[in-house]
Amino acid sequence: MIDKKESEAAKYKLGLALKTILDKNKAIAEENKQKGIKDPNLISSFGKLETNTGLRKATIVDIVSAKRKAEFPSVAAILAAFDLSLSDFGKIYDNITDSQITSYKLELSKAKKERTQKKK
Repeated sequence: MIDKKESEAAKYKLGLALKTILDKNKAIAEENKQKGIKDPNLISSFGKLETNTGLRKATIVDIVSAKRKAEFPSVAAILAAFDLSLSDFGKIYDNITDSQITSYKLELSKAKKERTQKKK
């Protein structure tokens, strides 16, 4: 059984892995746009992910930002939308380092602070 610290790290690692895939797809979409190529099947935004998974956008954002634990059916739906096998996803997940997780936590914290300051 994993402890609370390991569980929290796993949430951030999952979120970062999904963000990595989405960011890669965004870069591909931008390259395609510059070349005049349209690929309606490329998932390059939370909105498209919502449409293709049946999950609420807020749920997806919460998973990616490690605000909630992801249930396996949600992860399976997201991977299916990305047309990614669990094995291929595992490779992405396993390549994420503790240093990257720490940086991602800081990135999320900074973004949260900025949103809070804008509301004031």
